[in-house]
Amino acid sequence: MIEVWDTTGQERFAKLASSYYKRAMGIILSYAVNDRKSFERVEFWMNQVQQHSLENTRKILIAAKTDLPREEKMVGFDEGKALAGKYGIQFFETSSKTGLNVKESFYAIAKEVIEKNSKCKQRGGSNQENNSTKPNKDEKNMKLNASSIKNKSSKGGCC
Repeated sequence: MIEVWDTTGQERFAKLASSYYKRAMGIILSYAVNDRKSFERVEFWMNQVQQHSLENTRKILIAAKTDLPREEKMVGFDEGKALAGKYGIQFFETSSKTGLNVKESFYAIAKEVIEKNSKCKQRGGSNQENNSTKPNKDEKNMKLNASSIKNKSSKGGCC
């Protein structure tokens, strides 16, 4: 099972969010293409993630609201791609309105996490790489499909 938590990206939740990073296997950082400040804050959140998560926690960057008209966009594709490149992570342009790359981005982070755990298990490590030796009983039978994604969004929706 995959749990998805939405911390809304607000600084007042930074301390709360940092406690989730410690056990996170994958983290999705996102910004809205019509909100330059949200793009600029990605660096703050990436620093938080790097400071509070395990070294090999998987991350991706998502540009949201890409369905908006060109004149409303304040952050271009190349800027998002460059920022993702700076951190060596995947980048997706998404739209919850049209569904563009929504599933694909969740599948991508889940695939990275599953692959990381498989490699760790092959090396004899733990599934969380945090000195836990208790294996995840479902790891051998992990299958990724839309029904395996459990949304724990604070807003009650995807965005």
